[in-house]
Amino acid sequence: MRITRVQLRSSHRGEDLTARLGDFECCYQLPPGAVANPSGDAFLAAGLLAAMALGEPLELDPAFTASPTLLDGLARIQEVFAVWVPELKRVPVIARPAPPPPARSGAASFFSGGVDGLYTFLEKETDIARVVHIRGFDYRRENHPLAEEIDRRNRAFVEGRGRPLTIVESNLRELYDALRIHVFIYHGSHLASVALATGFECVYVPASFTWAGLLPWGSHPVTDPLWGNGAVRLVQHGLEVGRVDKLRRIGREAEALALLRVCPGFRDYSCGVCEKCLRTRVALRLLGLRSPNLPPLGSALSVLRLRVNSERSRVNWAENHKLARETGDRALAWVLGLALARYDVRRALRSVDDALLGGLARSAWRGLKRLLGHPPSAPELRIDTTG
Repeated sequence: MRITRVQLRSSHRGEDLTARLGDFECCYQLPPGAVANPSGDAFLAAGLLAAMALGEPLELDPAFTASPTLLDGLARIQEVFAVWVPELKRVPVIARPAPPPPARSGAASFFSGGVDGLYTFLEKETDIARVVHIRGFDYRRENHPLAEEIDRRNRAFVEGRGRPLTIVESNLRELYDALRIHVFIYHGSHLASVALATGFECVYVPASFTWAGLLPWGSHPVTDPLWGNGAVRLVQHGLEVGRVDKLRRIGREAEALALLRVCPGFRDYSCGVCEKCLRTRVALRLLGLRSPNLPPLGSALSVLRLRVNSERSRVNWAENHKLARETGDRALAWVLGLALARYDVRRALRSVDDALLGGLARSAWRGLKRLLGHPPSAPELRIDTTG
């Protein structure tokens, strides 16, 4: 994958930082007055996992330069991701090295309005000079009504607390969607690319897990610092607490609870029924909190059909299960314990199938579903956290 035409151009909308990654025109649009860093570093971060998926060298046009620190980091990042996702192949990275441009002073923090970003903002508020929201990161930017609602709410909250909000519109998700690479793989490189493009000396990345529950993941305390270029540092924050404790901290701020957005869907600010919304509703009930964006949980039976389907999901539901037992909510503790037990049984059966039958049972089940008229979905490259 060859990276060419790195350029910064001004328009009535603000500053557009663009480059061609192979056949894809990658563009970051920053608001008027924002300052972008037009080195090749941001686009090397953007294109690395795509090049690994394609098995092609990643080459930066010699007209542009890359930080030697980042080039060293990219080699280590490839080692990690090639182990996590064997389909990703290590590839040569070819670039003309040169020191990076000076960073912008102060710290920035990524922010979506979700649990992790809200917690980091509240805990590091006095240190943060600017908050960065990526339009098109965790939802489709083509959904203009949703994007505008998110922008409006985030701006009112952040600027109401005396911090400026920079909204960066990115189309990078479209490249990885086209390559059928799951967001759980590439989202850390997406954050890193925007961090390098905006150029703050320190950028906080809200953590998805705790130190006790780390799993292979696109944004990870092992890999995130490696995306730095010697002028820009990426720092994971929030690894010391789980989502329950993050929600407890958010619950001390009525404005934060009113902003909270956890839904991974592309249509609504909060659907209230997906696995992530349901998990948050359970935690809010157990903590005695309410958010206007999520309906309060009724009977514990509403969680009875819950299907835990990955180690990541299990880590988060196990937190809720522990809290249910601690608070004496026996109905929820029983229902959540049952869901976790069902997952553990499926994981054990999978291990038996792999060890004794080489995965034959799962292959037979997939074949039976096809015979019954359930065509398989298009394959997607993803991190396997099913245990």
